[in-house]
Amino acid sequence: MGVALKGDDSAILYIDPCLSDIAPSASTPRFPARLSAPVEPGDVTNATYVLCSHEHADHTDPLTLAR
Repeated sequence: MGVALKGDDSAILYIDPCLSDIAPSASTPRFPARLSAPVEPGDVTNATYVLCSHEHADHTDPLTLAR
């Protein structure tokens, strides 16, 4: 689960953005395949800051962060 917060000064903070289609794998067996994401990772171009709370695929999603 991720959230986006917008401040009074138009700064936008994304916390734990996970927008890719994370499919179950040996390292992430509990994650079901996502049916759809709210937006495509490449469509998020307004991030002032990104906070990843810890190093799990649903919090530090390399397919989202790379874009």
